Amino acid sequence: MNGRCVQCGEALQSGANACPACGAQIEALARRPRGTFAILILLLVIAFTLTGILVRGFEARRSQLSRRWYARGERDLQKGVSLQAVSEFQTALAYSRDDSNYRLKLAIALMQAGRWDQARAHLLNLWEKRPGDGEVNLLLARNFAHAGLSSNAVRYYHGAIYGVWENNPLANRESTRFELIDYLLSKGLQEAAQAELIALSAEAPTSTEDQLRLANLLLNAGEPQRALEIFQKVHHKEHSNYTAVLGAAQSEFKLMRFASALPLAKEAVNLRPGSADASKFLEQTQALVQADPRVRGISTRERANRAYKAFQIAGARLESCDATHAADPQLQQLATDQLDNFAHLKSSALRDQDLRDQAMHWVYEVELTTAKTCGAPSGDDATLLRLAQVQENER
Repeated sequence: MNGRCVQCGEALQSGANACPACGAQIEALARRPRGTFAILILLLVIAFTLTGILVRGFEARRSQLSRRWYARGERDLQKGVSLQAVSEFQTALAYSRDDSNYRLKLAIALMQAGRWDQARAHLLNLWEKRPGDGEVNLLLARNFAHAGLSSNAVRYYHGAIYGVWENNPLANRESTRFELIDYLLSKGLQEAAQAELIALSAEAPTSTEDQLRLANLLLNAGEPQRALEIFQKVHHKEHSNYTAVLGAAQSEFKLMRFASALPLAKEAVNLRPGSADASKFLEQTQALVQADPRVRGISTRERANRAYKAFQIAGARLESCDATHAADPQLQQLATDQLDNFAHLKSSALRDQDLRDQAMHWVYEVELTTAKTCGAPSGDDATLLRLAQVQENER
Protein backbone atom coordinates (compact mmCIF):
# COMPACT_ATOMS: atom_id res chain seq x y z
CA MET A 1 0.00 0.00 0.00
CA ASN A 2 1.39 3.42 -0.95
CA GLY A 3 0.59 6.68 0.79
CA ARG A 4 1.18 8.26 4.16
CA CYS A 5 0.29 7.24 7.67
CA VAL A 6 -2.90 8.84 8.82
CA GLN A 7 -1.46 8.87 12.36
CA CYS A 8 1.88 10.70 11.87
CA GLY A 9 2.03 11.56 8.18
CA GLU A 10 5.16 9.44 7.49
CA ALA A 11 5.47 7.89 4.03
CA LEU A 12 4.47 4.25 3.91
CA GLN A 13 6.21 1.59 1.93
CA SER A 14 4.38 -0.85 -0.26
CA GLY A 15 3.49 -4.06 1.56
CA ALA A 16 4.30 -2.70 5.04
CA ASN A 17 1.98 -3.76 7.87
CA ALA A 18 2.99 -0.91 10.19
CA CYS A 19 4.19 2.68 10.02
CA PRO A 20 8.01 2.75 10.30
CA ALA A 21 7.90 6.00 12.25
CA CYS A 22 5.08 5.53 14.82
CA GLY A 23 4.39 1.80 14.55
CA ALA A 24 0.64 2.24 13.90
CA GLN A 25 -0.96 -0.77 12.24
CA ILE A 26 -1.92 0.07 8.66
CA GLU A 27 -4.96 -2.31 8.62
CA ALA A 28 -6.55 -0.62 11.64
CA LEU A 29 -5.93 2.77 10.16
CA ALA A 30 -7.64 1.65 6.92
CA ARG A 31 -10.70 0.56 8.76
CA ARG A 32 -11.25 3.92 10.37
CA PRO A 33 -12.73 5.64 7.25
CA ARG A 34 -15.14 2.72 6.76
CA GLY A 35 -16.38 3.13 10.32
CA THR A 36 -17.00 6.81 9.67
CA PHE A 37 -18.96 5.94 6.52
CA ALA A 38 -21.15 3.54 8.50
CA ILE A 39 -21.88 6.24 11.01
CA LEU A 40 -22.93 8.60 8.21
CA ILE A 41 -25.25 5.98 6.76
CA LEU A 42 -26.82 5.44 10.18
CA LEU A 43 -27.34 9.18 10.57
CA LEU A 44 -29.03 9.32 7.16
CA VAL A 45 -31.33 6.45 8.08
CA ILE A 46 -32.26 8.22 11.28
CA ALA A 47 -32.86 11.45 9.35
CA PHE A 48 -35.10 9.71 6.80
CA THR A 49 -37.00 7.99 9.59
CA LEU A 50 -37.56 11.27 11.39
CA THR A 51 -38.64 12.92 8.13
CA GLY A 52 -41.13 10.09 7.52
CA ILE A 53 -42.48 10.46 11.02
CA LEU A 54 -42.88 14.20 10.52
CA VAL A 55 -44.57 13.75 7.12
CA ARG A 56 -46.94 11.12 8.47
CA GLY A 57 -47.73 13.34 11.40
CA PHE A 58 -48.42 16.24 9.06
CA GLU A 59 -50.68 14.09 6.87
CA ALA A 60 -52.47 12.79 9.92
CA ARG A 61 -53.00 16.34 11.06
CA ARG A 62 -54.32 17.33 7.62
CA SER A 63 -56.69 14.36 7.63
CA GLN A 64 -57.87 15.22 11.13
CA LEU A 65 -58.52 18.84 10.16
CA SER A 66 -60.37 17.84 6.97
CA ARG A 67 -62.63 15.45 8.89
CA ARG A 68 -63.29 18.10 11.49
CA TRP A 69 -64.30 20.73 8.92
CA TYR A 70 -66.36 18.16 7.01
CA ALA A 71 -68.27 17.25 10.19
CA ARG A 72 -68.99 20.94 10.78
CA GLY A 73 -70.24 21.27 7.22
CA GLU A 74 -72.51 18.25 7.66
CA ARG A 75 -74.06 19.73 10.80
CA ASP A 76 -74.65 23.14 9.22
CA LEU A 77 -76.04 21.59 6.04
CA GLN A 78 -78.58 19.62 8.07
CA LYS A 79 -79.52 22.80 9.93
CA GLY A 80 -80.05 24.61 6.64
CA VAL A 81 -77.14 27.01 7.17
CA SER A 82 -75.97 26.37 3.62
CA LEU A 83 -73.59 29.31 3.18
CA GLN A 84 -71.70 28.37 6.34
CA ALA A 85 -71.64 24.76 5.17
CA VAL A 86 -70.16 25.84 1.83
CA SER A 87 -67.24 27.53 3.59
CA GLU A 88 -66.64 24.52 5.82
CA PHE A 89 -66.75 22.00 2.97
CA GLN A 90 -64.36 24.17 0.97
CA THR A 91 -61.92 24.12 3.90
CA ALA A 92 -62.27 20.34 4.22
CA LEU A 93 -61.63 19.95 0.50
CA ALA A 94 -58.54 22.18 0.75
CA TYR A 95 -57.04 19.69 3.18
CA SER A 96 -58.16 16.63 1.17
CA ARG A 97 -58.37 17.68 -2.48
CA ASP A 98 -58.92 14.19 -3.83
CA ASP A 99 -61.84 13.28 -1.57
CA SER A 100 -64.83 12.94 -3.93
CA ASN A 101 -67.32 12.76 -1.05
CA TYR A 102 -66.20 16.17 0.19
CA ARG A 103 -66.62 17.61 -3.30
CA LEU A 104 -70.08 16.06 -3.60
CA LYS A 105 -71.22 17.57 -0.30
CA LEU A 106 -69.79 20.93 -1.35
CA ALA A 107 -71.85 20.78 -4.56
CA ILE A 108 -75.01 19.99 -2.57
CA ALA A 109 -74.36 22.90 -0.20
CA LEU A 110 -73.71 25.24 -3.16
CA MET A 111 -77.03 24.25 -4.75
CA GLN A 112 -78.88 24.84 -1.49
CA ALA A 113 -77.18 28.22 -1.23
CA GLY A 114 -78.36 29.11 -4.75
CA ARG A 115 -74.88 29.04 -6.28
CA TRP A 116 -75.90 26.71 -9.09
CA ASP A 117 -73.11 27.43 -11.56
CA GLN A 118 -70.37 26.73 -9.01
CA ALA A 119 -72.13 23.53 -7.98
CA ARG A 120 -72.37 22.41 -11.59
CA ALA A 121 -68.60 22.81 -12.06
CA HIS A 122 -67.91 20.52 -9.10
CA LEU A 123 -70.53 17.99 -10.24
CA LEU A 124 -69.14 17.84 -13.78
CA ASN A 125 -65.70 17.28 -12.28
CA LEU A 126 -67.10 14.33 -10.33
CA TRP A 127 -69.05 13.04 -13.34
CA GLU A 128 -65.88 12.89 -15.47
CA LYS A 129 -64.40 10.53 -12.88
CA ARG A 130 -67.62 8.64 -12.07
CA PRO A 131 -70.02 8.92 -15.06
CA GLY A 132 -72.13 6.02 -13.82
CA ASP A 133 -72.72 7.40 -10.32
CA GLY A 134 -76.47 7.63 -9.74
CA GLU A 135 -76.35 10.41 -7.16
CA VAL A 136 -74.00 12.60 -9.22
CA ASN A 137 -76.26 12.21 -12.26
CA LEU A 138 -79.36 13.06 -10.23
CA LEU A 139 -77.79 16.24 -8.84
CA LEU A 140 -76.69 17.26 -12.34
CA ALA A 141 -80.23 16.63 -13.61
CA ARG A 142 -81.67 18.93 -10.94
CA ASN A 143 -79.01 21.53 -11.66
CA PHE A 144 -79.74 21.60 -15.39
CA ALA A 145 -83.49 21.53 -14.72
CA HIS A 146 -83.11 24.65 -12.57
CA ALA A 147 -81.16 26.28 -15.40
CA GLY A 148 -84.00 25.53 -17.84
CA LEU A 149 -81.87 23.17 -19.96
CA SER A 150 -84.45 20.41 -20.42
CA SER A 151 -82.52 18.14 -22.79
CA ASN A 152 -79.51 18.06 -20.46
CA ALA A 153 -81.75 17.54 -17.45
CA VAL A 154 -83.50 14.56 -19.06
CA ARG A 155 -80.14 13.09 -20.08
CA TYR A 156 -78.80 13.13 -16.54
CA TYR A 157 -82.12 11.90 -15.08
CA HIS A 158 -81.74 8.85 -17.28
CA GLY A 159 -78.13 8.56 -16.14
CA ALA A 160 -79.40 8.45 -12.56
CA ILE A 161 -82.14 5.92 -13.35
CA TYR A 162 -79.73 3.50 -14.99
CA GLY A 163 -76.71 4.44 -12.86
CA VAL A 164 -75.06 2.82 -9.87
CA TRP A 165 -76.38 3.49 -6.35
CA GLU A 166 -74.51 2.34 -3.28
CA ASN A 167 -77.64 2.07 -1.13
CA ASN A 168 -81.24 1.07 -2.03
CA PRO A 169 -80.67 1.09 -5.81
CA LEU A 170 -84.22 0.01 -6.74
CA ALA A 171 -85.89 2.58 -4.51
CA ASN A 172 -83.57 5.34 -5.73
CA ARG A 173 -84.16 4.52 -9.39
CA GLU A 174 -87.91 4.43 -8.85
CA SER A 175 -87.99 7.76 -7.01
CA THR A 176 -85.78 9.31 -9.71
CA ARG A 177 -88.16 8.20 -12.44
CA PHE A 178 -91.06 9.70 -10.49
CA GLU A 179 -89.11 12.95 -10.26
CA LEU A 180 -88.40 12.89 -13.99
CA ILE A 181 -92.09 12.36 -14.77
CA ASP A 182 -93.08 15.29 -12.55
CA TYR A 183 -90.50 17.41 -14.35
CA LEU A 184 -91.71 16.40 -17.82
CA LEU A 185 -95.33 17.12 -16.91
CA SER A 186 -94.36 20.51 -15.48
CA LYS A 187 -92.77 21.34 -18.84
CA GLY A 188 -95.80 20.16 -20.81
CA LEU A 189 -93.85 17.26 -22.35
CA GLN A 190 -96.85 14.94 -22.27
CA GLU A 191 -95.64 12.25 -24.66
CA ALA A 192 -92.25 11.95 -22.99
CA ALA A 193 -93.97 11.70 -19.59
CA GLN A 194 -96.29 8.99 -20.90
CA ALA A 195 -93.30 6.95 -22.11
CA GLU A 196 -91.67 7.18 -18.68
CA LEU A 197 -94.94 6.26 -16.98
CA ILE A 198 -95.32 3.17 -19.13
CA ALA A 199 -91.76 2.16 -18.25
CA LEU A 200 -92.50 2.72 -14.56
CA SER A 201 -95.73 0.70 -14.85
CA ALA A 202 -93.70 -2.21 -16.22
CA GLU A 203 -91.46 -2.06 -13.15
CA ALA A 204 -94.62 -2.34 -10.98
CA PRO A 205 -94.04 -0.34 -7.78
CA THR A 206 -94.82 -2.52 -4.78
CA SER A 207 -95.97 -0.05 -2.14
CA THR A 208 -99.56 1.18 -2.15
CA GLU A 209 -98.38 4.78 -1.90
CA ASP A 210 -96.22 4.48 -5.02
CA GLN A 211 -98.94 2.63 -6.92
CA LEU A 212 -101.41 5.43 -6.22
CA ARG A 213 -98.82 8.05 -7.12
CA LEU A 214 -98.21 6.28 -10.42
CA ALA A 215 -101.94 6.03 -11.13
CA ASN A 216 -102.48 9.73 -10.47
CA LEU A 217 -99.58 10.63 -12.75
CA LEU A 218 -101.03 8.41 -15.48
CA LEU A 219 -104.38 10.14 -15.05
CA ASN A 220 -102.80 13.59 -15.35
CA ALA A 221 -100.73 12.50 -18.33
CA GLY A 222 -103.78 11.47 -20.36
CA GLU A 223 -103.71 7.72 -19.68
CA PRO A 224 -106.99 7.19 -17.79
CA GLN A 225 -107.41 3.52 -18.75
CA ARG A 226 -103.98 2.56 -17.38
CA ALA A 227 -104.68 4.68 -14.30
CA LEU A 228 -108.06 3.01 -13.77
CA GLU A 229 -106.48 -0.45 -13.77
CA ILE A 230 -104.08 0.52 -10.98
CA PHE A 231 -106.77 2.29 -8.94
CA GLN A 232 -109.00 -0.77 -9.24
CA LYS A 233 -106.15 -3.05 -8.15
CA VAL A 234 -105.56 -1.00 -5.00
CA HIS A 235 -109.31 -0.71 -4.34
CA HIS A 236 -109.63 -4.48 -4.57
CA LYS A 237 -106.97 -4.89 -1.87
CA GLU A 238 -108.04 -1.93 0.29
CA HIS A 239 -111.78 -1.35 0.01
CA SER A 240 -111.72 1.75 2.19
CA ASN A 241 -108.85 3.48 0.39
CA TYR A 242 -110.31 6.89 -0.40
CA THR A 243 -107.61 7.87 -2.92
CA ALA A 244 -108.09 4.67 -4.92
CA VAL A 245 -111.87 5.07 -5.03
CA LEU A 246 -111.80 8.74 -6.02
CA GLY A 247 -109.06 8.04 -8.56
CA ALA A 248 -111.10 5.25 -10.13
CA ALA A 249 -114.11 7.59 -10.33
CA GLN A 250 -112.03 10.31 -11.98
CA SER A 251 -110.58 7.80 -14.43
CA GLU A 252 -114.05 6.64 -15.45
CA PHE A 253 -115.04 10.30 -15.81
CA LYS A 254 -112.10 11.06 -18.12
CA LEU A 255 -113.04 8.00 -20.13
CA MET A 256 -116.44 9.71 -20.39
CA ARG A 257 -118.21 6.82 -18.68
CA PHE A 258 -120.16 9.04 -16.32
CA ALA A 259 -122.67 6.42 -15.23
CA SER A 260 -119.77 4.20 -14.09
CA ALA A 261 -118.09 7.13 -12.36
CA LEU A 262 -121.19 8.08 -10.32
CA PRO A 263 -121.33 5.16 -7.82
CA LEU A 264 -117.58 5.47 -7.25
CA ALA A 265 -117.96 9.20 -6.61
CA LYS A 266 -120.68 8.47 -4.07
CA GLU A 267 -118.47 5.88 -2.40
CA ALA A 268 -115.61 8.42 -2.15
CA VAL A 269 -117.93 10.93 -0.44
CA ASN A 270 -119.08 8.24 2.00
CA LEU A 271 -115.47 7.37 2.83
CA ARG A 272 -114.57 11.01 3.42
CA PRO A 273 -117.73 13.11 3.93
CA GLY A 274 -115.81 16.30 4.61
CA SER A 275 -113.81 16.21 1.37
CA ALA A 276 -114.57 19.23 -0.81
CA ASP A 277 -112.90 17.54 -3.78
CA ALA A 278 -115.07 14.44 -3.57
CA SER A 279 -118.26 16.45 -3.03
CA LYS A 280 -117.57 18.75 -5.97
CA PHE A 281 -116.71 15.81 -8.20
CA LEU A 282 -119.90 13.98 -7.18
CA GLU A 283 -121.97 17.08 -7.95
CA GLN A 284 -120.39 17.40 -11.39
CA THR A 285 -120.87 13.72 -12.18
CA GLN A 286 -124.49 13.72 -11.02
CA ALA A 287 -125.22 16.73 -13.23
CA LEU A 288 -123.92 14.88 -16.29
CA VAL A 289 -125.78 11.66 -15.54
CA GLN A 290 -129.02 13.54 -14.79
CA ALA A 291 -128.75 15.56 -18.00
CA ASP A 292 -128.03 12.66 -20.35
CA PRO A 293 -131.17 11.41 -22.16
CA ARG A 294 -129.38 8.21 -23.16
CA VAL A 295 -128.55 6.96 -19.67
CA ARG A 296 -129.87 3.50 -18.85
CA GLY A 297 -132.73 2.78 -16.50
CA ILE A 298 -134.98 5.81 -17.12
CA SER A 299 -138.39 5.96 -18.78
CA THR A 300 -139.17 7.30 -22.25
CA ARG A 301 -140.95 10.24 -20.66
CA GLU A 302 -137.85 11.11 -18.61
CA ARG A 303 -135.70 10.89 -21.74
CA ALA A 304 -138.06 13.30 -23.50
CA ASN A 305 -138.02 15.72 -20.56
CA ARG A 306 -134.22 15.73 -20.42
CA ALA A 307 -133.94 16.27 -24.16
CA TYR A 308 -136.44 19.14 -24.04
CA LYS A 309 -134.60 20.83 -21.18
CA ALA A 310 -131.32 20.47 -23.09
CA PHE A 311 -133.01 21.96 -26.18
CA GLN A 312 -134.13 25.02 -24.22
CA ILE A 313 -130.68 25.53 -22.64
CA ALA A 314 -128.93 25.24 -26.01
CA GLY A 315 -131.44 27.61 -27.60
CA ALA A 316 -130.68 30.29 -24.99
CA ARG A 317 -126.95 29.75 -25.48
CA LEU A 318 -127.29 30.14 -29.25
CA GLU A 319 -129.31 33.33 -28.88
CA SER A 320 -126.76 34.82 -26.45
CA CYS A 321 -123.80 33.96 -28.65
CA ASP A 322 -125.52 35.12 -31.83
CA ALA A 323 -126.14 38.53 -30.25
CA THR A 324 -122.38 39.21 -30.26
CA HIS A 325 -121.45 37.20 -33.37
CA ALA A 326 -124.40 37.73 -35.67
CA ALA A 327 -122.32 37.47 -38.81
CA ASP A 328 -121.01 33.99 -38.02
CA PRO A 329 -122.37 31.63 -40.74
CA GLN A 330 -122.36 28.55 -38.49
CA LEU A 331 -124.49 30.28 -35.88
CA GLN A 332 -126.88 31.48 -38.59
CA GLN A 333 -127.20 27.94 -39.94
CA LEU A 334 -127.96 26.55 -36.48
CA ALA A 335 -130.64 29.23 -35.97
CA THR A 336 -132.17 28.33 -39.35
CA ASP A 337 -132.17 24.63 -38.47
CA GLN A 338 -133.96 25.43 -35.23
CA LEU A 339 -136.76 27.25 -37.05
CA ASP A 340 -137.04 24.70 -39.84
CA ASN A 341 -136.93 21.49 -37.83
CA PHE A 342 -137.99 22.28 -34.27
CA ALA A 343 -140.52 25.09 -34.44
CA HIS A 344 -143.07 24.89 -31.59
CA LEU A 345 -141.30 21.81 -30.20
CA LYS A 346 -142.93 20.26 -27.11
CA SER A 347 -141.58 17.82 -24.58
CA SER A 348 -144.12 15.16 -25.46
CA ALA A 349 -143.00 15.14 -29.10
CA LEU A 350 -139.53 14.11 -28.02
CA ARG A 351 -140.81 10.73 -26.86
CA ASP A 352 -140.24 9.79 -30.45
CA GLN A 353 -136.67 8.45 -30.53
CA ASP A 354 -135.82 9.69 -34.03
CA LEU A 355 -136.94 13.26 -33.27
CA ARG A 356 -135.23 13.13 -29.89
CA ASP A 357 -131.95 12.05 -31.52
CA GLN A 358 -132.24 14.88 -34.09
CA ALA A 359 -132.92 17.43 -31.36
CA MET A 360 -129.98 16.24 -29.24
CA HIS A 361 -127.70 16.31 -32.28
CA TRP A 362 -128.68 19.96 -32.78
CA VAL A 363 -128.10 20.66 -29.05
CA TYR A 364 -124.60 19.19 -29.20
CA GLU A 365 -123.76 21.12 -32.38
CA VAL A 366 -124.86 24.33 -30.67
CA GLU A 367 -122.68 23.70 -27.63
CA LEU A 368 -119.61 22.70 -29.66
CA THR A 369 -119.94 25.64 -32.06
CA THR A 370 -120.64 28.31 -29.44
CA ALA A 371 -117.74 27.05 -27.32
CA LYS A 372 -115.40 27.77 -30.24
CA THR A 373 -117.03 31.08 -31.12
CA CYS A 374 -117.95 32.57 -27.75
CA GLY A 375 -115.64 30.74 -25.35
CA ALA A 376 -116.04 28.00 -22.76
CA PRO A 377 -119.51 27.92 -21.15
CA SER A 378 -120.44 27.41 -17.51
CA GLY A 379 -123.30 25.81 -15.60
CA ASP A 380 -125.77 23.73 -17.58
CA ASP A 381 -124.10 24.60 -20.87
CA ALA A 382 -120.79 23.21 -19.58
CA THR A 383 -122.60 19.97 -18.73
CA LEU A 384 -124.13 19.75 -22.20
CA LEU A 385 -120.77 20.54 -23.80
CA ARG A 386 -119.22 17.60 -21.96
CA LEU A 387 -122.01 15.33 -23.24
CA ALA A 388 -121.44 16.74 -26.72
CA GLN A 389 -117.77 15.81 -26.51
CA VAL A 390 -118.74 12.27 -25.52
CA GLN A 391 -121.06 12.09 -28.52
CA GLU A 392 -118.32 13.42 -30.79
CA ASN A 393 -115.82 10.83 -29.55
CA GLU A 394 -118.29 8.03 -30.26
CA ARG A 395 -118.65 8.93 -33.91
